[in-house]
Amino acid sequence: SLIKAQNWHNLGSYSVGKQPVAFIYDDRNQKINIFCAGYDADFNGIKGDEDESPSWWQASLLNHPNTEGKIIEEPQLVKEFEFDSFQFPFRPGYNYPIIYYGNKNEIETFNILNFEKIQNSTPKISTSSLTATKDYLLISYRPSFTDPGFVYIFDLVKKKFIDTLNAGVNVQRALFYKDNKIIVSNEGDFGAKNSTVQIFRKNGEKYELEKILTTGDVTNHILIENDLLIATNNNSHDLTLIDLEKNEILKKIKLPTAGFNGPRESVYSSKSNQIFTSTYNGIVYIHNFEGDLVDSIETNGNSEGLLLIETPIPMLFVANEFAKETYAPNSDFQVFLNKSLSKADIKENKPEFRFDSFTDKIEIDNFDFQHKNISISIFNSLGQTIQKEQNLFTGNKIIMDLSSLNLANGCYIVVVQNNFITYCFPFIFSK
Repeated sequence: SLIKAQNWHNLGSYSVGKQPVAFIYDDRNQKINIFCAGYDADFNGIKGDEDESPSWWQASLLNHPNTEGKIIEEPQLVKEFEFDSFQFPFRPGYNYPIIYYGNKNEIETFNILNFEKIQNSTPKISTSSLTATKDYLLISYRPSFTDPGFVYIFDLVKKKFIDTLNAGVNVQRALFYKDNKIIVSNEGDFGAKNSTVQIFRKNGEKYELEKILTTGDVTNHILIENDLLIATNNNSHDLTLIDLEKNEILKKIKLPTAGFNGPRESVYSSKSNQIFTSTYNGIVYIHNFEGDLVDSIETNGNSEGLLLIETPIPMLFVANEFAKETYAPNSDFQVFLNKSLSKADIKENKPEFRFDSFTDKIEIDNFDFQHKNISISIFNSLGQTIQKEQNLFTGNKIIMDLSSLNLANGCYIVVVQNNFITYCFPFIFSK
């Protein structure tokens, strides 16, 4: 039998604006975009001396670590938004290269490449969430905190509304599922335990309500992975897993949070088949789909948005919205590296990795592979394959000579695997 082991290492904190809440990853250009809600100390909508406008920051993944060992550059402020303009929670739409965000009674669009505002034909409307594709925009509209809302489907090509979906109280995000369903999450009334997910199926040119499922208390976030919907429920402190093919709840996963420190958002790892959930108690919890708590990551603050980049090895970005154990605004995000995502034999052999900078040779020993079809790959920090070899396994040791590769100084990752087991080893090449 196999066991899974994860070791998450804190690669450091990065300073940005007040209350970082969301990430958007431009994978084409390896750019991390960080959005900060700003701060209104008096909650009066008037910018005072202690207040700060919402802001947009950007950082690039580095080819090699800097002198402090960090693998992304220091974030730079690229745009400041109108004061008090972000909705909470912040749910922008994104379809490369355009970002859509709701600014009070209008939808603004920006180019992620040059940060310039783009003139658009979107309707003048207040929105609690946006979802964008190439051709369509899903606009969640919340008339009040007690009345049912709507989801408007806007055709970006024809520049007109094509359908209106009747949503629930405190409508949140709407997401497309495949090409025939729209999934709508509704927070419901706070404390009433009446959060719902509505499933609408396409019938001709319109969408019809097919199913309503009660998810918990204050569904703050939804995520679709394959045929599964993951609903993160803030006030009932759990996750609801829904099969979107069968329109039924598969499982509830309870989190070890309480009171106002509940879960906020979730991301999914396709490599480990696990769910990562941010919380307001300063911990990111990691569960498998059986509902077992398999790991946790302590953070510097109460976290909101998460970003998981999995190639070549998982990096988790955590937006620490508030200072730990308070609701004072925080101003940083953290990056964690999983350097040993592995499937290890139950005998618990611990491979030993060594890199000799004088001979440019890597040695790895103390393996207990049952099968000898071994591949060894080297990746740089951008996920590009530098070298791939087969069957360098001799006895109980792997020896790899890097002298012919002419590597630049930087951070690299060696991945050793066969059909059953994978080991990952980061190392720094410096001459």
